Amino acid sequence: MATLTREQLKLLSEVNLYIRHHGFPPTMEELRKKMKYNSKGSVKYHIDRLVACGHLKHKRQKHRDLAVTTKGKKILKFD
Repeated sequence: MATLTREQLKLLSEVNLYIRHHGFPPTMEELRKKMKYNSKGSVKYHIDRLVACGHLKHKRQKHRDLAVTTKGKKILKFD
């Protein structure tokens, strides 16, 4: 996947902003509410795509385990 969809870019931005503000990543439920999705499955779908593209990664395979990669930060223009 070469380019991100608008939804994927918005989700990546939300994850990054949440981590910067709180110091830890959001839960799937928090992302679902923020993105106004009807199900956590929609959040998972976009997260899986962002992980596959290398913009997000799972740190521990537990709750709140998302991290924005260097590649993800570059697309958001953050260092």
